[in-house]
Amino acid sequence: MSYNYYPQGSTWNRWDLHIHAPGTKKNNQFIGSSQDEKWQLFFDKLSTLRDIRVIGITDYFCIDDYLKVAKYKEEGNLDNIDLILPNVELRLSHTTYKGKKINLHAIFSPEIVPELENIFFSNLTFSYQDEIYKCTKPDLIKLGKQVNNETVDDISALKIGINQFEISLDSLKKILRSSKTLRSNTIIAVASGNNDGVSALRDSDDTSAFTLIKKEIIRFSDIIFSGSPKDHEFFLGHKPGHTSDKIIKDYGKLKPCAHGSDAHSLEEICMPDENRYCWIKSEPTFEGLKQVIHEPADRIRVQEEKPEEKHKSEIISKVRFKDCSGKYIFSEEDISLNHNLNTIIGGKSTGKSLLIDYINSTISPDTAPSYDFKDVDFEVEWGDGEVYRLKDTKQVKNRNITFIPQLYVEKILRENKDEFNEIVLKTLKEKNEFIQIYNTHITEKRQKTVDIDKDIAELMNEYKSLSEDKEELNGLGDKEAKSNEVTAILESIQNLRKNSGLTVQELQSFEDLKNQELSLKKELHEKKEITTGIEELLDRYANEILMILDSFNKNVSALKNRTNPLYHEYIDRVDNNLKINTAPYVYTIEDMFEDKNLILDNINIINNDIVENMSKQEPLAGKISSQAQINDLESEIKRFKSEIDHINYKEKQIKYHLEKVSNKKSNILDTYKLLRKSYSDIVEKINTSYGNIFDDGGIKLIASYTFNHQSFWDKFINLFNLKSTSFISLFNNDEENLFSEVDKFNYSDSNHDKLLEKGFDILTNTNHKKELKFKGTFANIDALKGLLQDYFEINFTIEQEGDDISKMSPGKKGLILLKLFLSLKNEKSPILIDQPEDNLDNRTIYNELKDYIKKKKIQRQIIMVTHNANLAVSTDAELVIVASQSGQDNKENKKYKFEYISGGLEHNFPKDTREIGILYQMGVREHVCEILEGGQEAFEKREAKYGFNYKNR
Repeated sequence: MSYNYYPQGSTWNRWDLHIHAPGTKKNNQFIGSSQDEKWQLFFDKLSTLRDIRVIGITDYFCIDDYLKVAKYKEEGNLDNIDLILPNVELRLSHTTYKGKKINLHAIFSPEIVPELENIFFSNLTFSYQDEIYKCTKPDLIKLGKQVNNETVDDISALKIGINQFEISLDSLKKILRSSKTLRSNTIIAVASGNNDGVSALRDSDDTSAFTLIKKEIIRFSDIIFSGSPKDHEFFLGHKPGHTSDKIIKDYGKLKPCAHGSDAHSLEEICMPDENRYCWIKSEPTFEGLKQVIHEPADRIRVQEEKPEEKHKSEIISKVRFKDCSGKYIFSEEDISLNHNLNTIIGGKSTGKSLLIDYINSTISPDTAPSYDFKDVDFEVEWGDGEVYRLKDTKQVKNRNITFIPQLYVEKILRENKDEFNEIVLKTLKEKNEFIQIYNTHITEKRQKTVDIDKDIAELMNEYKSLSEDKEELNGLGDKEAKSNEVTAILESIQNLRKNSGLTVQELQSFEDLKNQELSLKKELHEKKEITTGIEELLDRYANEILMILDSFNKNVSALKNRTNPLYHEYIDRVDNNLKINTAPYVYTIEDMFEDKNLILDNINIINNDIVENMSKQEPLAGKISSQAQINDLESEIKRFKSEIDHINYKEKQIKYHLEKVSNKKSNILDTYKLLRKSYSDIVEKINTSYGNIFDDGGIKLIASYTFNHQSFWDKFINLFNLKSTSFISLFNNDEENLFSEVDKFNYSDSNHDKLLEKGFDILTNTNHKKELKFKGTFANIDALKGLLQDYFEINFTIEQEGDDISKMSPGKKGLILLKLFLSLKNEKSPILIDQPEDNLDNRTIYNELKDYIKKKKIQRQIIMVTHNANLAVSTDAELVIVASQSGQDNKENKKYKFEYISGGLEHNFPKDTREIGILYQMGVREHVCEILEGGQEAFEKREAKYGFNYKNR
């Protein structure tokens, strides 16, 4: 026999607790030519149900139909249904305003069915004509015959007796209180309808008889039969004016609403109106049904779709050890996991953390289990069937989990501030509007960083060009001295011309002739170039065209030797067309020859003009004895003027580079300030709009931007050879101390501005070249880039009532960080937590953490190792895995060194030491009570939370 048929614990399944059968004593609409056929059709219908795990077979004041269906299942049928419950419909003596009797349902555990005749039915009594009748078959038949004067058969009399039978609420209470067995194995449900339900008990006065009876009946009931969403909200205390406290005050406890098909025909079976199916999260057992009483808000839903569905690729369905050691260390049976909250419990060193460690190591390829057993592999199977293997190093593993090992939350605050910031940031990113703001910030800072790097590169190019121009300018000599030389040479030329004996008019004529000579020679040169061009064109094209035309004419003449006149006519027409079409080419060539001849004539004229000009210069040139000297001096003037022009050009270039350097420097500093402002802006936005990330006014998130001194050291200061560089003296002066020590930059926004200004001057000023000594091949551009890196980061802290998280108690820190981890809504992957209760007291866990875990387990699968009962019971864990290592606390296992069993909190049976293996000797609930301190108390607190108390029924 398996330890538990439902190793996944509490799962969502459809239940229908209100199905009548062909033997029903009232409103029987089942078809069939005989009673046997009706029953066979009924069984056939039940056999076709595929998504119903539990049904309740209902009849009035008896369980005859239930016994027939249960027997049919015991004979090996209805494997598709896990559990069949007896639902006895009772009629109370109270009458509605319509004159109807109130119907009440008693749903029993199948375990006490053999005892029901003695402890329940025989104690239900009805008085008729001064005679007391019990709710047993003989008495009901007797009552039916008494009503009909013994004129009917036993079957009809039984129905008549049942239809007459009614009981008082007080008598029913007395029966349940008289038997502990009956009390703990019975669930009372009342319909909420307006016909024979409690809603038909109406009166406007809260103190009226109807209202008081209604409150008393509901107070006595555990479940409300209703498919109405309004009833669900009302009985959970979610409607305005009817808080949970008021519901508990009026009705004793919060009430779950269940719904059934109330089927009286084959077509109605498990088909409630409007597809309002009843979903219950539990093992399909009677104890599972009782969980909806303890957790009426979380364990039951009335709706069409299955609740709380998670994507199969985002949940782990089962895990297993693969033990090839031959030492019986682990069983290779599957350890199933629930989609919601899984808690792993056990004594010290029983394999709790070992199991969660193996899950983490198998999914995360960059981790290894703390203790790696030789010849033992481990497999994780996801909900969609994908299997990860621990020792398959080639397997691609791209699914994620979050793992929080023991004392991890404290370690984050103490050693890893970055991870804390990352967790907070992930939490903030759950809000779509924040994602947009944050992405804008990231885009801006990246763009500004790119802009700064680009401007630095351009700046350094400008500095390089500036340096090259300055160096070249220094080699060009003294501009003023060159200007003085030009003036002196001009004076010398004037003196030479004065001493030559030439009159002013002759000198002017000579200069005019010289200018005319130059102009004529220039024109002559141009004409010759044109002539050369025409000759090249004629050489290239004219001969070819003329040869083609000549050849064509010869061929045409030859063709004309034929005597056919029509042929001659055709040849003439083609000949004329070709001559017409080739005429432009001939004309162009003729034009070119004509142009060439005209230009040659013009060249002859120019040559004659030059000869004439030279003859006019000859008598004047003889008077200029110093002309050669003057020519040399004029050449010197040209040289000096050219050098002065070059100096002027370089001075303009230097001025241009200096302006660009100044502009680039301003751009870079302005961009860097905008970079810093982007941090300032997003920090301000977080603090003003997103401070309450837990929707808890007492806990506030505080953001700030900080300067990363370590990164500043690595990327800037550490580039310098500090032994050879007077680093502090370069940046500090009498008025400003930017550095207290070499590695201690006194950051503030204003100091940072001064640092950038000074850094720029120092790194771009050649006066400091000797003072700056770099390590290795680093240079000024590396230092400038290092100076202007983005050293800012967003840091978070959390405050509660003015206290920073760093000053809080370890327990408070742990609670807040766990909330952060669990509040990542978009993180749909499983989260593994090892002993989150470390440093947390029971009050904190019960009052603050348990409800948070209950809320978050709906969003993502949680697998948690715990020693605390409140984290297993008060969180209503869907699955409890119990671990045991053989030999620990003198306890022995069944076969393996490490063993695991699992089940929901509803899985229970008393301890039986005759069973082999400590884990197999009791139910999961009993293990929880024995292993976890305060386990029994946790169950009692859970059951009392909504006002539930069997003893005070």
